[in-house]
Amino acid sequence: MIPYLLILALAWFLASLIEKYQATDPKLALKYKYLLIAALTAFVGLRYNVGSDYSAYVWDYERFLASSYSQIITSKDPSLKLLAKLGSLIYDSPTTMFMLAAIVFTLIYINSLYENSIHFSLAILLFFVCGTYLDSCGGVRQALAAAVIFSGFKYVKERQLLKYFLIILLACSFHSSAIVMLPLYLILSCPSQLNKVFWLAIITITILIAYSGLFSIAESITGKAINLDNAYFSGGVNLFRVAVAVAPCVLIPFLRKESSVQLTPYINLVILNAMLMCVTAHSTYLARVGIYTTAFLPLALPPLLYNLQLGKESIRGIRLTMLACYTFFWIYGIYNSAALYPYQTVFSVTP
Repeated sequence: MIPYLLILALAWFLASLIEKYQATDPKLALKYKYLLIAALTAFVGLRYNVGSDYSAYVWDYERFLASSYSQIITSKDPSLKLLAKLGSLIYDSPTTMFMLAAIVFTLIYINSLYENSIHFSLAILLFFVCGTYLDSCGGVRQALAAAVIFSGFKYVKERQLLKYFLIILLACSFHSSAIVMLPLYLILSCPSQLNKVFWLAIITITILIAYSGLFSIAESITGKAINLDNAYFSGGVNLFRVAVAVAPCVLIPFLRKESSVQLTPYINLVILNAMLMCVTAHSTYLARVGIYTTAFLPLALPPLLYNLQLGKESIRGIRLTMLACYTFFWIYGIYNSAALYPYQTVFSVTP
């Protein structure tokens, strides 16, 4: 557990320095940002046998190299295969593929958070404890797709539909399930009022009743058959995970009314993430769609926390309580995952 706590502490320390010098000394802040990117990239890229799909990607690596460039480009989800193929020209090892994937993943998230977050150090903490950072250790392709979509948030805010559509297409080149985030453009622009929460609750209940239809949709998108006898497809997720996703919705009634218009995209993101986690609570497989919406919480939560119609002490208490809950769940998830714990690097493995 110590390596995970150390990288979290290092990331927060560097993010605090970046935040401190962002306005007064941009060049120094930029140096710290590159150091942060390098540290986070190395931690994920140089891991060994860490992540639920690590062995599968190592196995796939040889298959990727055996494919020609034309076969890769015309295949489904070609981008990671292309990264592996190009990486082999530098050094022929699965580690090169993981390093390139980590570079893309980390660059996108850190730069996007740096440009769009109102509280960078808090955003980095949430990037960790909400689980987004370690998602890159599991489903590498889907994590990269989520990163690409995350980079398109500015196009949603600026109402540039064509550019956002191109972002979705790029994300789908990593993982076809990214297509489910196309409606995000419309969802984030909807006026956010309390009655919207009610209607989203009704939609959630309706979808839950027609739950089997979600598997059919998933089969159509991924092209893979789903066996409901398999616990991965039909087994439920940790209820605490669902509760953590729903909890931020409690902040909505306490937001300043004068800030509601500016906060609309962030409010809708929080509601959407909660709804998706509720809808997919009965299937670990379907719950993976939450990777896409949870990734936006580091951007969405700070503006909500700093626009509460409460006193400073109350806001500070809520912020600390929220971070404590997320951190507890993050530590619990790592400690109870054979795929993540213990952490080891490629340098600790005997040849």
